[in-house]
Parts: sequence; structure tokens; C-alpha cells
Amino acid sequence: MNDNVSIIVYSMNRAMQLHLFLTSIIEKTKPMPYMYIIYRTTDEAHEQSYNELLSIWAKYPIKFIKQNYISEFRPYTLECFDSIKTDKMFFACDDDVFINDIDFRTCLNFNPSEYIFTLRLGTCLTKCYTRQCDQKLPLFKDEGNGILSWEWSKGDCNWNYPLSVNEFIFSTKEIKEMLNNIMFTAPNPLEATMQKYFKDFVSRKGLCFNLPVALNLPVNRVQTANNNVCGHIHQDFLLSKWQEGLQIDGSKIYGIVPESAHQEIDFSFIKRGQIDG
Repeated sequence: MNDNVSIIVYSMNRAMQLHLFLTSIIEKTKPMPYMYIIYRTTDEAHEQSYNELLSIWAKYPIKFIKQNYISEFRPYTLECFDSIKTDKMFFACDDDVFINDIDFRTCLNFNPSEYIFTLRLGTCLTKCYTRQCDQKLPLFKDEGNGILSWEWSKGDCNWNYPLSVNEFIFSTKEIKEMLNNIMFTAPNPLEATMQKYFKDFVSRKGLCFNLPVALNLPVNRVQTANNNVCGHIHQDFLLSKWQEGLQIDGSKIYGIVPESAHQEIDFSFIKRGQIDG
């Protein structure tokens, strides 16, 4: 199946942010991708927030997988790959959001052994948030239909990082084989261990649209594997807003032009309502 894409999404204690990600999928993308969501909670309050989220999204073709133990992360990820029927897939995290419209069919007609299509890069990204530095834009080639290419091997910072768990489109078969040969216990260790294959992927070319389609919102940090740079909107504060019946207002985020692939922003909240499909 090459007319759609599958997504494996990772989430922990961030039902509010996961709800924003899923809402942006409905409002900014087509066709509806096949989604597998592996989620984990650490207390009853967060567990209840996910129970409510599952109820909201029950009518959509999303497979939610509850992870109870760290040791289940890798087996559940591999089980998702056993279920994927599409030729291409990408990973996402619950603090991602789609900010611009996209028809996934416009970015699936490429050879993944020669190209890596990323939905989170664009010509406005002159800063690298994770390294807290400026980054040079690569030399682009116009591939038509609003798509640009460049050489990962000659890129700087984000433009030289072809293996990510945030909206990079890969061959399902290739990543499945890779994951069968490496060990990992969470999203950050997964991405770190994938770099074992960096040389195999950096020799390929990158593809992106002029403006980023997706953006990571690093407003907090729920994992302890890495001391990543992040903002100060604690997940428990967002939980309290969720318990008040609120959701993040995606309309205030859509269409922004970020300067980095990860960007802190302030959230606005609105009353949580029904999802229109």
C-alpha cells in the first residue's frame, strides 16, 4: 500500500498534548493515516486523562496500546510493525503538532533507499534548538510540486540528521529490520540507538517542503533518559487544565513559521469539545 502512511506515536503523561497532536492530524492532514499509539502513565490522575482521551477518539481507526512496564516498549513497537500494511511509516511523539496542511499522498512517491522525506524541516529553520545554536541552510534543489531536496551529508545540525523519531518518512520494511537488530527501552534511546545506522542514511538525499508541516513543542520533559533542553509548562499543569475540561487551542499554533524544528510556544486553552471527522 503506497497511497497512505502509518504512524507510531509515543506518549507518556501528556494526554493534553497528545490530544492536540491528534486534533492537528484531523484538521491539517489527509488522508487519515493509520495510527498506533503506545502510551504510558505513572499515576491514577494521568491514567484517567488517557481514559477520557480514548473515549473521545474511540470512533477513529487508532490503535491505543497501554504500556505498563518499561520492558514492554520494544515488544509493543515491534508488534506495531507486524501490523503495518503501508509501504512507508514515520514515528511521532505526543509533543508534536501538524502546523500546515498536507496530503500525505504528495510525499510518498519516492524511493526510500535514495531519499528521506522529513515533514518537520523547511527553509525557515535557521536555528537548532537542541544544540542552542544557529544552523546554515543547505543548498536546495527544486524537485517540483513544492518539494526541495538536499544532501544530508553536506548539511548542518538538523540538516545533517537523517534518523529521527519525529515525522521522518521511512521504508516500513527497512526500519522493521533495523529495530529487530537493536535494543531500546523508550523513544529517546530508540532514536539514539538508530544512529548506529547513520552512515547508511546520511548518504541519501533529504526531501522537505518549503515550510515545515510538523513542529515539535518542547515545553516540558517527561523522560529521564536524556537531559534535553525544554520549556517550563509542566505536564501536571496541563493535566489540571485537562481536568477542567479544556484543550490546547490549535488555531493559535497552526500556520506559525518556526525558526527551529523544536520551538517553545505559549499555549492558549479553549473548552474541550467533540472532534469533527
